[in-house]
Amino acid sequence: MREFYFGSWGFEKKELRIEKCRMLTRKEALNWFTFLTHRLLQAGSRKDEVSDACAKRNFRLLYVPYPPTRLFDETRPPFLLRPSSFLLANMNNIVYPYGDNLYINLTNRCSNACVFCIRGKQDGLNGHTLWLKKEPTAAEVIEALTRKNFKSAPEVVFCGYGEPTCRVAEIAEVGGFLKRHGVPARLNTNGQGNLINGRDITGELAAAIDTVSISLNNSTAERYQAVCRSRFGLDGYRAMLDFTRLCVPKFKRAVMTVVDAIGEREIGECREICEGLGAEFRVRVADSYV
Repeated sequence: MREFYFGSWGFEKKELRIEKCRMLTRKEALNWFTFLTHRLLQAGSRKDEVSDACAKRNFRLLYVPYPPTRLFDETRPPFLLRPSSFLLANMNNIVYPYGDNLYINLTNRCSNACVFCIRGKQDGLNGHTLWLKKEPTAAEVIEALTRKNFKSAPEVVFCGYGEPTCRVAEIAEVGGFLKRHGVPARLNTNGQGNLINGRDITGELAAAIDTVSISLNNSTAERYQAVCRSRFGLDGYRAMLDFTRLCVPKFKRAVMTVVDAIGEREIGECREICEGLGAEFRVRVADSYV
């Protein structure tokens, strides 16, 4: 389920009005996928003018089909879209739920361009748009966590549409906040944080994070680079192994993961690498996010 908003455009004053809709299921949301551009044009406005107004308030236009379907709202009867009306999604998904946990979306920057990454296939996860208009401050993340009742989450995970270690200071501050409230925190990372920051960041991270989960993905640097396409080249793989070696004695838990799609033989070779480094090993389902 996802939060949506009903927007209307005042053509004379060029004002955007927004009100909250009820939660929609994924199926309902997918039915609203092509924006009524011609209806806006008929009403005397341009699509980009409306889109820009939405973006300034951190909303994204959702596109709905023609003819318009009915949006069912539990608080009032179904209604048809008017020419000046449309559906919006909040782009500020800094903190979003997945399973029982809460996830933090700190950045869209990443040192990898993995061929299997879901951000190359879709704009978000389970109805949550994860492309950020701007990177949130630590204070904004903490505010978003508070709104999501973070104390009830079994775990809070630093994982979004980018590599979290691009923002070490924010991880440390937010992780410290979670630790003070007794909420376990996990970092999902590609393990290239030391290369990204040009220094050893594992101590700072371990002081604020309970568990680090590092994507191993392949058993050799060449295979890794073919799939993960690190901007550091083959050094990205070697840096990831060094990062893991430094994390093992510092974190409560250090885990390395691979996806099941790489095959049993490759999984076995990766397991040996992981055990040699002293980390836990976990095989995750391809296209999963945990």
